[in-house]
Amino acid sequence: MNRTSKKTYYLLLLLSIGFLLQSNDSNAQQSFSVDSLSWERQVRKCDFSKELEDNTPKDDEFTKPPERKSFDFDGLSASFQIFAWVFIGLLIILLIYFLIQSGAFKRNRAIKTKGEWLEKIEQIEEDLENKDLRYFIKQALKEEAYNVAIRLQYLLAIQQLNESEKISWKKQKTNGEYQTELKGSPYFIDFKKATLSFEYVWYSNTDFTASSLLQYYKSIEVNVNSILKGLKQENDE
Repeated sequence: MNRTSKKTYYLLLLLSIGFLLQSNDSNAQQSFSVDSLSWERQVRKCDFSKELEDNTPKDDEFTKPPERKSFDFDGLSASFQIFAWVFIGLLIILLIYFLIQSGAFKRNRAIKTKGEWLEKIEQIEEDLENKDLRYFIKQALKEEAYNVAIRLQYLLAIQQLNESEKISWKKQKTNGEYQTELKGSPYFIDFKKATLSFEYVWYSNTDFTASSLLQYYKSIEVNVNSILKGLKQENDE
């Protein structure tokens, strides 16, 4: 359970407690006990010679269940009622706030747009060496397609490493083969981290929110920028 989920859970728990505080059972039955000696003393004082009225309850009175009330504020003071409603209102506001912060109400365009980009990415990979990947990255970010932007960042690293002859790009090659080619080079660690981020986002069944995908994008962007910076410095020497 992440931090936002925990906050939501505790707020729901507090909200439930708030409603329970409202409950006021005005017809709750009270139990009592009678001491046997006291009972005998009281019986001796009674005069059984007098005729008693028949106060025996009728049959329907035995079967009629007592009326019960819930969420009744009548038994509470006015100040406590106001406090209870204000407390519940604040809990509802906080709950809505944390749900919005967690992205629960935000349409996840990153997931929706992935299918629309698949054909375009296929075309990019067919001619990777001649594509302006930075343009496509900006377009994906504009559409909030962060998972697509992550894949394009990864392709940018492969494109530039291939151009600098650090790897030999082929569409059929696996990411592991590129890592093997980079072993011993200063780009290996950043490329490996970028690979882990890309593969986790692109191939896992995790239900990412837009905000979490954006964090993964920023992470892989750091790794790819480090690779590009190193290649530029190497070419300038």
